[in-house]
Amino acid sequence: MSLVDQPLFAVPKGKAAKEVDRLHKRRRELLLRQREELQGRDRARAEHERLDEQVKTTEALALAHDKPADTKRDQARLAKLADEVADRDHRATTLAAAIATIEGEVRRVAQAAYPELLDEAIADYDQARYQIDAALASLDAAQSRARGAYAAAQSISANAGDMAVTRGLRDVPNVEQLVSDGGLGPLINDRDRIAA
Repeated sequence: MSLVDQPLFAVPKGKAAKEVDRLHKRRRELLLRQREELQGRDRARAEHERLDEQVKTTEALALAHDKPADTKRDQARLAKLADEVADRDHRATTLAAAIATIEGEVRRVAQAAYPELLDEAIADYDQARYQIDAALASLDAAQSRARGAYAAAQSISANAGDMAVTRGLRDVPNVEQLVSDGGLGPLINDRDRIAA
């Protein structure tokens, strides 16, 4: 992850983190404007090329028929499109310089506030670690309940002499498999339960 490419914190808390976040948002705004200018320039350039070909064709046709070419309006439009291409290119270049300035400012703020930003990153990591620990503890508890329910269903079915249901019970997987599978399937398939 680059320091200037994306936000450092999901929810910035410290003064330096908020300043870096503000600069990132401004950079994104300028990038969007730059993209719009470049796309507009490219559209104007394509229209200019199309119109230029049309003017050349009209002039060639007029010359072939020994008539004056009526391209005055098209020539004016060509000049206007050329100006638009130049203006949009200039604005895109100016925006690129502004983006580079903001990137330099992000680096400067990050370097000046290094201890504060590092402490905030460590605090964010510790909070995430705590949340993961709590989620894993909850997952372990849920897995234990599922294993207890498995044992209870097995005992109840065996006591009733229903071996078809007992054979159809699904083992409770370990925590890694639960996460990999995205959850826990039903204890008994519906078709096995209906058969019982």
